[in-house]
Amino acid sequence: MSTRIRFDWYALLAVVIYASLNVPAEVGGITSITIQTKPAGLQFSVDSKATQTAPQTLNLTQGTHTVMVATPQAWASGTQYVFTGWSDDGAASHTITVGTSSATYTASFKTQNQLIISALPPAGGTVTPANGGFYDAGTVVPIRATANSGYSFTGWSGSVNSASSPLTTVTISSPQTVIALFFKASH
Repeated sequence: MSTRIRFDWYALLAVVIYASLNVPAEVGGITSITIQTKPAGLQFSVDSKATQTAPQTLNLTQGTHTVMVATPQAWASGTQYVFTGWSDDGAASHTITVGTSSATYTASFKTQNQLIISALPPAGGTVTPANGGFYDAGTVVPIRATANSGYSFTGWSGSVNSASSPLTTVTISSPQTVIALFFKASH
């Protein structure tokens, strides 16, 4: 019986010494970390694990973790989001240190929309810029139609600034489709 009492005494002494050293009671504890995106609903991952949809509140072990967003991220047809920065100024993939206090990390993105541009008929001429490019929302893009030999430019279809001019602009406020129309001259 005296052995049992001595063991409990040593255990109690160890707890008192440990507590007096101001060592956190929960080494490697768990902390709530919120990951969100602007706009909401985009994808992220932590420590190269499964992709998740933001916002999410995760219980992470204290220490270092890697948060990552892919860029660009496709959204609705003709729209994508391009990463612009994390709230802690980190790169698209970077290390965070999880401490004892909860924290929120926000990845911000800008909207880009696609420009579909073509010639009708295709043999009638060429158009610039290249078909399928993405542009920041609100960008005013110069477009040009050049008729091939034997054809003449007759106008644009779509939301262009000047439908009758072969050199005009289109504002990329949403995904845009514009078509340069050509007419084949009769002989």
